[in-house]
Amino acid sequence: MTDPLPMLARLAQTPAAPFREADVARALLLLLDSAGIPWTRDPFGNVLARVQRGAPHQALAMVAHLDHPAFEVTAVNHSGVIGKLLGGVRIEALPAGTPLRMMTGGWWQPASLLAADPDAQPGAVTLHIDAPAGAKAGDWGVWEMPDYAEDGALLRMRACDDLAGCASILAALMDAAAGDWPVDLTAVFTRAEEAGLVGATLVAQQGLLPHDTMVISVESSRQLPGALQGAGPVIRVGDVRSTFHPAAEAVLQAASGSLREADPAWKAQRQLMSGGTCEATAFAQFGYRVTGLALPLGNYHNVPDAVYDSTPLPPEGPAVAPEYIHRDDLLGAARLLGQTARSAAGPLPDTAKARLEALADEYRDRLQASAGG
Repeated sequence: MTDPLPMLARLAQTPAAPFREADVARALLLLLDSAGIPWTRDPFGNVLARVQRGAPHQALAMVAHLDHPAFEVTAVNHSGVIGKLLGGVRIEALPAGTPLRMMTGGWWQPASLLAADPDAQPGAVTLHIDAPAGAKAGDWGVWEMPDYAEDGALLRMRACDDLAGCASILAALMDAAAGDWPVDLTAVFTRAEEAGLVGATLVAQQGLLPHDTMVISVESSRQLPGALQGAGPVIRVGDVRSTFHPAAEAVLQAASGSLREADPAWKAQRQLMSGGTCEATAFAQFGYRVTGLALPLGNYHNVPDAVYDSTPLPPEGPAVAPEYIHRDDLLGAARLLGQTARSAAGPLPDTAKARLEALADEYRDRLQASAGG
């Protein structure tokens, strides 16, 4: 299996935001080029990379996004430097003094947050920024924190969501490119997911994937009861808005079953991940059969877990913090995605249907004989 860790570390060195994914996209394209995998970009900058060989039973697409919540400057006036959030970050995690990293004048420069005020629009926040000289509207920035750090079994970084998804897909795509089995696998790396699934919606709207493609959204998603870190990747049956397609989920389940047969220590979970909306929902609106794979995520959107858990907070308040995932969940996601591409080469055994039909056949006569009783 291709190791996703070095690729994740590389992608994490390049901060990104909705509409500001150019640097991380360049790093991604270099990784694709190094593996000899062809890629294209649609008119909106979404990246599609495809490995096609032979005549597999089922075409697959694996989708992840390049952006992450951040902020941009909207005005510089007598009130100072004013900004807004790009993506959802809880105001409780934005105390005065929060260190920032701003792209100003073509360079990353230090900055800090003076205040974060709620707007009249629900969920919107106005940022007052102590910015570098020369700051102007259109500049943007991220929270100042380590880009990537390994902390025992945990991987801490600004943007697990969704660079971990990108890295696990890259590993599966590289394994498929190096293999010899029939495969039709498209990796889709989208833009502006945090602005409302924008890149994924445009890919689906353009019909860039054949309509019989099964789409797997790969996302770092807020850990919830029943979706625990270190217990393996989560086969996602839905998100906060949608329930996904059972036939698409069956592809992941078949691959997970194959891994478990070969390795009794194999771990995977299955859960409704209702902590947010993922890109499977966008593709589902255009008629695609969709499913999802999630990595349980701590400090979702850089908001400390205590804010979501309603844990008593320290008097000074929480501050944005690195997201974190478990190393084993990332490695498991890459392994499961790679096996899924293999499993799609041939028809999948419909074990649930076969078992139900066998039981119906066994009891058909008895049920019919007692129909009037």
